[in-house]
Amino acid sequence: MATRTIKQVSEEHQQSSPHASNVIAKDIYVDDLMTGADDIQLRYNSRKRLELRKNLTTINTISIPRFLGTTNDSKVEIHGFCDASQSAYAAVVFLKIMNEDKVLVQLASAKTRVAPIKQQSLPRLELFAAVLLVNLIQTVREKSNLNIQDTYAICMDRFPNSFGLA
Repeated sequence: MATRTIKQVSEEHQQSSPHASNVIAKDIYVDDLMTGADDIQLRYNSRKRLELRKNLTTINTISIPRFLGTTNDSKVEIHGFCDASQSAYAAVVFLKIMNEDKVLVQLASAKTRVAPIKQQSLPRLELFAAVLLVNLIQTVREKSNLNIQDTYAICMDRFPNSFGLA
């Protein structure tokens, strides 16, 4: 309906504004005017973005399994990792679930943070990442209600000699 209305207006103004009328007639897509692109590739990319936007409604069909694969006799270990850079720091926690016949590793949780605007040293950002990891491990321990055997935390340190370690 909207497309037909726009095309009708374009036809009615063919005599008074021929260039605008032709652009509208050629460049209408669904109910959006696809003009102003410098070349055909930009115009094509604009159409692809519109198609992608229409397909975003299917995002509700995505499901993420929440079952971790544990049983009452499962042995569970927490493995946490953290790292930092000048622009961000992050932590991730995995659960290693050991049953009688198999071992399963599942992502339990992850968090990222953008580094503060004020410039920080990399060792300080590594410390922020370590604190983030400790808090994340604590949250996983409290919320999971699992029989956790061991916990391992590894921070990716770029300065091994700065603390007197060889």
